[in-house]
Amino acid sequence: MITPEDYDKPQWHQQTQNFLKRFIKCGVRDLFLFVLVLAALETGLRFHKGSRYLLYNDKYTAGHPMYINSQHLREKTEVKAKPEGQIRIIALGNSTTFGSGVALEKTYAKQLEQILARSEGPGRYFVINSGGQGPSLKIIIEQIDEQCMQFEPNIAVLGFSSLFVARQMADDTAAKSAKPISSGWQRNLLSLKRFIFNMHVFMAQNAMSYVFFDHHARTSLYRLGIMTESLSKFNSVPAAYAFDVKEAGSDKVEQIQRAYANIEKLLIRMKEIFQACDIKFVVVLLPDRFVISNRRIDNLRNIDTNKIRIDPVAVMSDICRRHNFPYVDVKSRFKQERLLMFSGHRKWDELYNPDDYSHLNERGHQIVAEELYNFMKKESILPEQ
Repeated sequence: MITPEDYDKPQWHQQTQNFLKRFIKCGVRDLFLFVLVLAALETGLRFHKGSRYLLYNDKYTAGHPMYINSQHLREKTEVKAKPEGQIRIIALGNSTTFGSGVALEKTYAKQLEQILARSEGPGRYFVINSGGQGPSLKIIIEQIDEQCMQFEPNIAVLGFSSLFVARQMADDTAAKSAKPISSGWQRNLLSLKRFIFNMHVFMAQNAMSYVFFDHHARTSLYRLGIMTESLSKFNSVPAAYAFDVKEAGSDKVEQIQRAYANIEKLLIRMKEIFQACDIKFVVVLLPDRFVISNRRIDNLRNIDTNKIRIDPVAVMSDICRRHNFPYVDVKSRFKQERLLMFSGHRKWDELYNPDDYSHLNERGHQIVAEELYNFMKKESILPEQ
């Protein structure tokens, strides 16, 4: 220990070497304890069933095995040749149809198959889940010809969510504004952003402790009002609503309207393909969570719904009516269910995955399956016995 008298001695500072050694020793010990605690937390989260919903990677979706067969379908086994007398329904769409966050048998495609088995007899109907993780309508159309030939569906169901508009916007914007970056600092900044994003994706897919802290930190910041959802991003759900904010001027609204126009053309093309193959076509419109009620519990990201300029469900309903597409608008059913929950007449259910306003949970998929079945039965889309 250094005393005041030690300052008068020559080279007194050399005694601080012991301090540096102790500092390094304590640092190594603390680092070891930190790694040990982190490893224990990671192990606990991986084995604790209540935390499995955090696990998303190429093998699991919210802890559920993500079966992808050799035909690139979310099916446990390959879809074989169509047996005589079997009626096939193919469910097309993005991650909302794929069932991000739910088990395969709880997706609306498979719940529809279960309803049909109970009402029409087991084995007569087979519903194929052809939903993908983030495909655009254009990509889906490119796959339809092959799927029609291979799987011979009688009915095609397109699960349409606002994520399709966001993807269309991103594709349109990328096609128009892809400019070479000439500045060195811009390239370095872009490389840094990509590195950070890739690290985030890697950690999110491989470290449940990272996902746990990230999820709860974001949720807390949203609840406290410190963090809000950006309404001007054109690569996420807000793009579909054309929110009235400074960052999204009239030119942005025109871009969004052009995206809807392009989607309309793609849907017309899809209908033409199905008509040529004698396949009945149904569109189911899937709502986002923040529009099914005006309560804070359904709008945890503090989205100002008063600034909505475009209602995606209303626009798509109008497109379907103009071109005689049979469509199911499930938003009213979701609103009704939520009102019954608020009044205590229905057991509470989130209807959506945790901290997610687009992807449905098991109950949400069940509602879609029920509404689809009722609509197809009412409109005589299902073949008669």
